[in-house]
Amino acid sequence: MKSKLPIIATLAAIVFTGLPAQTLEKEVHSRGRSVVFIALGECLLKAGKISQETLDEGYVKFHKKYPYIKSAFEWASNSRNGQEAVKAISPYLGADCASKGNDEEAFKIMMPYLK
Repeated sequence: MKSKLPIIATLAAIVFTGLPAQTLEKEVHSRGRSVVFIALGECLLKAGKISQETLDEGYVKFHKKYPYIKSAFEWASNSRNGQEAVKAISPYLGADCASKGNDEEAFKIMMPYLK
C-alpha cells in the first residue's frame, strides 16, 4: 500500500491556510492542527486508504515534525473537548477525506472546543 502520510500532513494544514498564526493563540493553533490530523487519520483509516500501522507511523512522524504539539495532540486524543472537536470537524471531510471546501466555517465550528 502506497504511503498516505504526505497526504495526511498536507491536509492537516488545509484548515489553517490563510489564518495567520499570530492571530491564534499558540496552544489553540496546536490543538486545531492536532484535531485536524486525528480526524483526517481516522477518515483515511475508515475509508480503507491506510492501515492502522500507517496511521501510527503518521502520528510518530507528526510528532517529529511538530514536537511542540505533543501536549496538544494528547489533549485532542484524550480530552472530552478534543474528541468532540474531532467529531465536529469530521463532517467537513469528504469521502476522499479531503476538505469539502469551507475551511473557515469548519475552523469556526471547531474553535469553541479548542479553548
